[in-house]
Amino acid sequence: MFLNFISFLSIVLGICILGLSAGIVLGSYFENNNIDYFVYVSAFLAGLGSIMVIFGALRDRND
Repeated sequence: MFLNFISFLSIVLGICILGLSAGIVLGSYFENNNIDYFVYVSAFLAGLGSIMVIFGALRDRND
């Protein structure tokens, strides 16, 4: 399996963003620190991370 650098970078950054959004949700749940608007930000980050992973996986290899 061959991936060019842009595809690899997109996948890795997408996974990092997904981990960040999961950490925000878990931190908000366990700490109960009344900062609920971070959960909405994490939903946006989860969507962005998922799009980046899908983009990296389905990117054309002829670049």
